[in-house]
Amino acid sequence: KTGYHVSDVIIDGKSVGKITEYTFLDVKSDHTISAKFDINRYSIKTKPGINGTIMPSGEVIVTYGSEQKFMIIPDKNFRIVDVLVDDISVGARSEFVFKNVTSDHTLSAIFEQNVHFIKTSSGKFGSIVPSGDIKIKHESDQTFKIIPNPNYHIHDVIIDGKSVGAISEYTFKKVVSDHTISAVFAINTYTIKSSAGENGIINPSGDITVNHGTSHEFTFLPNEGFQVADVIVDGKSMGNITSYTFSNVTSDHSIYVTFKPKNYVIIARSEKNGTITPSGVVEVVHGSNQTFTIKADAGYRISDVIVDGISKGAISAYTFENIKAIHTISVKITEGCLLGDVNGDGIIRSDDAIIALRITVGLIKPTAQQLCSADMDGNGKVTA
Repeated sequence: KTGYHVSDVIIDGKSVGKITEYTFLDVKSDHTISAKFDINRYSIKTKPGINGTIMPSGEVIVTYGSEQKFMIIPDKNFRIVDVLVDDISVGARSEFVFKNVTSDHTLSAIFEQNVHFIKTSSGKFGSIVPSGDIKIKHESDQTFKIIPNPNYHIHDVIIDGKSVGAISEYTFKKVVSDHTISAVFAINTYTIKSSAGENGIINPSGDITVNHGTSHEFTFLPNEGFQVADVIVDGKSMGNITSYTFSNVTSDHSIYVTFKPKNYVIIARSEKNGTITPSGVVEVVHGSNQTFTIKADAGYRISDVIVDGISKGAISAYTFENIKAIHTISVKITEGCLLGDVNGDGIIRSDDAIIALRITVGLIKPTAQQLCSADMDGNGKVTA
């Protein structure tokens, strides 16, 4: 019968063993033959490997057509990687049943220490090393380095959703579960300290934050009547410029501007045989006044004073008031004298008559200029 085998053959009451055939030869008397049968048995040999067991273990004998269940049990902190039946993988399972056994078999299992995953993310501008989904063994340590790109810095590191600050390295110790680590990076920034002296402003002013590699312009706005005296950048004079741009900023800087009153010039000239005081190129401060006095030499007189191209007449003095621009003043001189202008101020008035009277009565000895101006009838004498 299928699943059974001959266990013994008895001839005339004597065992002749597990034979499947027997021949009586030259039979001369009666005989007996009987057979004993037994169910087939098969061996299932288990090979658990290390870090786990298979139950039942060792060699298990099972009868034909029966079932046999095995449990695959990993040690603590280990897991089943694979189960092999007759050296063929049946996957990572915790039990296996041989059904309707009709042959010998083998059963083995592969175990490995439990693993956990640490998921990393860093976004742009930097990296975490190692990166990706990092597989580590149970209760082991794992260190990560946080590395910003050039010209960037670590802004924050997040472990399992919680900030641990701007650190450059983090170690997970004795890991028993999954974790996450992420990093946030920011571009390097620098400070430009901007300030101005009195009588003007710098724009922008204060401590100005700028990103690495960018440019930033500063403009200088003097108050009315003032101008830039000097611009000092990182301790060095840049002169009286009206603006300054820091280009491709890679470090901290400072900028300081000073102001001074505006200066203008008045160009003062006189024809020969006369003077204007002061003369030449006269520097004056914004908003100030400047007076010029004009005189003709003896035998000559002021014929006209021209201010910024406009005639002011034969005046002996002129004052520029609240000066806010460049000016010119020029004096024209002609031969002779202005009759009646005895005191030589270019204006005929009572003062001239008094001087003439004093000359007439001998109280004053006249100068040549006074004699010319007081000789009203041209006879070379001063008469009342």
